[in-house]
Amino acid sequence: MAKSLTEILTLFCNKKDRRIARPFGYERHGIKYAGATDGHVCVLIKSDEIFEPLSFDLSTIFKMYQPGKPVDFAALKKFAGKAKYPQTCRKCEGAGMCSHCEAECYPCDGAGVIYPDQRPGIIGPMWINRNLLARPLEIVRPVEIVDVTVGEKYGRTNKDTSPIYIVAPDWQIILMAITPGVTTQGVPVFELPA
Repeated sequence: MAKSLTEILTLFCNKKDRRIARPFGYERHGIKYAGATDGHVCVLIKSDEIFEPLSFDLSTIFKMYQPGKPVDFAALKKFAGKAKYPQTCRKCEGAGMCSHCEAECYPCDGAGVIYPDQRPGIIGPMWINRNLLARPLEIVRPVEIVDVTVGEKYGRTNKDTSPIYIVAPDWQIILMAITPGVTTQGVPVFELPA
């Protein structure tokens, strides 16, 4: 059975943060999007469905976006690999609390889900979690070429933790970089065109 846009986007929400616990509506350059974020990856899909807007301004994340490099969608998806999704915590059965003492569940840190391990990779100069890239790439409409931009600086952070923008005509993905590892040995690299 096909899932609704709301069900699909809910996979990207952060249940612990009430500001981003559900899909939202967003308008950029006169185009309406349905979106979701967990704070690490944001997915925006062009849609006429009406969703309540966020309680904070998402536009700041786009301030450093500039058209980037054309990248083959299939190659990027292959680099990301198969997505793994958070699983309901078996200990608390998704409640986030111990059923005996009502303390925060230890295995899931109160989230009610167990997140898959990071799968590091490098796009251009940025370290990313390839699993966080694979998840939205599985649900968006495939295209031949996407535009990939590496942000210059975000807030007080340094260049190594800038967002990466992946843009197609009907959707956008904003992926936050992760802290670089100590070695690149064995870490897959996706080179951006010069």
